[in-house]
Amino acid sequence: MIIVIIGSGLVGYILGYEKGYKKRGWTVIKKISPQVDKIRISSPSVYPKTSESKVWVVKEKVPVYPGNLPCDEIQRQLLDILSGIYQLRDRYPKQSEVAYLNSLIKTLLSRAPIPSGEVMNSSLLLENIFYLYRMLGRAEIRFIKGVLKELEGDIEYNMALFFYYLKKGSACKKRYILIPRFKDLYRWAGFFLNTLGGRAYLFRRDLKFRLLMSFYCSLIVHEADLRHQNSYGIDLLPEIQFLLEEISLMDNLTYRDIYVERLSEMKEYYLAHRESRS
Repeated sequence: MIIVIIGSGLVGYILGYEKGYKKRGWTVIKKISPQVDKIRISSPSVYPKTSESKVWVVKEKVPVYPGNLPCDEIQRQLLDILSGIYQLRDRYPKQSEVAYLNSLIKTLLSRAPIPSGEVMNSSLLLENIFYLYRMLGRAEIRFIKGVLKELEGDIEYNMALFFYYLKKGSACKKRYILIPRFKDLYRWAGFFLNTLGGRAYLFRRDLKFRLLMSFYCSLIVHEADLRHQNSYGIDLLPEIQFLLEEISLMDNLTYRDIYVERLSEMKEYYLAHRESRS
């Protein structure tokens, strides 16, 4: 409510100034919002009497990458995201979104997918292709779509929140959202990176989501490598090289430099290990 009041005041303030600047030969090319920093170029001490228009340059304010946020703050923001999912309230009025999400996580963890071996086992291939639809019902699928819809507003920031909650969740004073064991996270990450079934799910989403999901799954598998827990022997280097090429070319990623830097570090790590083994 406070944010709405402040935002309304700023809009009124800016609209009033916009009229004043037009009278003095200024043109506002973009309205300033509470989320942007404004920079004025070549502001004269005395307004010119000519009809020549001046320009406002607007610099977007980028949210700080949430990797360094404390666990409790990450969880608070995630709870805010979940509270925006309304479609379950009519059908499950006695169960909160968090409780429903936790029950869904338990269902998926009861039989985590196998992230390797599809080439040698055709039944495993079919099981991975239809995995989610066999494990979940229509209501659960609708819930997942609701979560994804809620994330769309700032998909990069929100996906980073989920990833770092999975990584730091044990440090929270009180955990409300269930955190899977690392070996289960590894199997799920491998499922999306290393199986035809898992990749088929990703290719149903847009390019940005697909690349971000692959990036965070790669971080999980890399962590498993560092812990010597890459039990299915997933080779990350081809995926890292692909992600580096694709992400480097995308100009609509807010944290592109962070992704490229992390992927470059991982690429150097695996190239060095391959050279040491040869």
